[in-house]
Amino acid sequence: MSRNGRIRDKNILDVCIRMFDAELQFTVPKTSTGRDLFDQVCRAIGLRETWYFGLRYEDDRRFMNWVKMRRPLLKQSGLSETASWTFHLLVRFYPEDVGEELVQEITRHLFFLQIRQAILDSVIYCPPEEAILLASYDAQVTFGDFDDISFEPGMFPIQNLLPVGILEQFGNTSREAWESRIRQLHTEHYGLSRGEAELEHLKVAQNLAMFGVGYFSITNKIGSEVYLGVTAFGLNIYEKHERQIPSINFPWSEIKNVSYEDTKFIIRPLDKKAGTFTFHSPDLKLNKVILELCIGNHDLFLRRRKPDTIEIQQMKMQAKEERTRRQHERHKLLKEKQLREDLQREKQELQRQLIGMQDEVRTANEEMARCQETAEVMAQKAKYAQDEAALIDRKAMEAEKQVQQLKLTVLQSEQERMEMERKVRDAEQIASKMVEQAERLSAESEKYREEMRNAKALERIARDRLAEVGRSSMISPQEVRLESAQSYKTPPGYQSRVFVEGPVLTSDQIALELERENLDYLQKKQTLQEQLKELRSEIEIIKTDDSLNGFLSVDVNGLRKEKFATLQKASAGSTKMRISHFENL
Repeated sequence: MSRNGRIRDKNILDVCIRMFDAELQFTVPKTSTGRDLFDQVCRAIGLRETWYFGLRYEDDRRFMNWVKMRRPLLKQSGLSETASWTFHLLVRFYPEDVGEELVQEITRHLFFLQIRQAILDSVIYCPPEEAILLASYDAQVTFGDFDDISFEPGMFPIQNLLPVGILEQFGNTSREAWESRIRQLHTEHYGLSRGEAELEHLKVAQNLAMFGVGYFSITNKIGSEVYLGVTAFGLNIYEKHERQIPSINFPWSEIKNVSYEDTKFIIRPLDKKAGTFTFHSPDLKLNKVILELCIGNHDLFLRRRKPDTIEIQQMKMQAKEERTRRQHERHKLLKEKQLREDLQREKQELQRQLIGMQDEVRTANEEMARCQETAEVMAQKAKYAQDEAALIDRKAMEAEKQVQQLKLTVLQSEQERMEMERKVRDAEQIASKMVEQAERLSAESEKYREEMRNAKALERIARDRLAEVGRSSMISPQEVRLESAQSYKTPPGYQSRVFVEGPVLTSDQIALELERENLDYLQKKQTLQEQLKELRSEIEIIKTDDSLNGFLSVDVNGLRKEKFATLQKASAGSTKMRISHFENL
């Protein structure tokens, strides 16, 4: 039975092709070669730049192998009819410049997926500055143009945007800090399509030191273990603990032939005087892989320096037309989007004005209702005022009648009033006399009380002196007389009073006060310095967050110049000198 449940044809193989973002199922004849399967996959996905790619599989011994294009599938190393027949479409060879050589968008997309995953897995080392820039392009590919309205904190999957090594290196940096820096760069990519963002991502990634390098562990003549790096530019030799900066570089333009004998790998340069140089690999199978990689990169190196074929010219023309068409469509979409945004803003403004007018109408209605209530209250008050005025008029008339009656009564009682006034005057005279008599009696009473107090005071003084005389019976009469005389000179209750003004400071006291203030100032200054020292310590602790501030500006052209400068430095000197250097590493 086949995977989909149908009866399996004995002459058919069910093949699974996996990519980073898709999985395809194919049925191919058992007699098919690796080239037949590869061409079928490329036709299915529309891939025409096939020379960069290959099919990779895991054999029975769990070793990863590349499919041999000319060999039948059943005769591939480590494959049998009972195998899983699962292959991975991967990039095998790399261009010198992705912007100039990668023509098709599908080619760039496949490169982007593989390079991004290699960087996230730290297979390709990426510094923090470039990692944040690459993450911003990745966000543009995944989420499109940045939108403040739809953006929510935590929307960016940081673990899928930044390499594992960077997150471990800056473990103290919060997720919000990473997201903030990625968002700042993401806003600058507004308007980039997915294909353009992927291409910009690749342009930055190709400047990384480990981009497009196939590493192999080898030994030189003296047995020193080094790394061989096969690239699109040539062969690099790396020291054991340094896989980013090559010690020696042999460009393809200087290499004539490569071959191997058992575990010995031989490289013949164009310079006959330089002689050949050799190295050893731990496995014969590894030499085959190195040879295939060298041949493929060397062929592409020569191909780039020849005029483009008709097929490549056609692809470039179609790609240019497609880019022009998409650019026109993008401008049109951007214009329509801008128009929609303008209409949306106008709509929001009209809605805001409508809400404001509705509020004004509601306020006016409420004010009108309050005015009506006030008018009703005023009407009731006016009615009450009229009733009260009528009542007052009636009372005024009654009061006037009473006044007339009182006038008559007053005329009749005038004589009685005069008699009463006389009696009042007599009573006032009697009361005045009684008041004068009361004041005199009060003064006499106060005088008697004062005399009584003085008498009691003299009596108390006499008793005190008598007791004192009894206690001091041994004192001489002269002293008694003297003390008595002094006691009579000072009346009782009298105390001398001394008025003392505030203290007047001397110059010594002022100096001491200034010295005390100076000591206080020095102590405050020392305390402030200790606080500053503590702040510096705290800043050093959280310095990892601040160290990311410089990640927002990356000079891509400068990185590429730096990479080529490193290669030129490794290529310095004659071929013979570099071979001698390699053999003596």
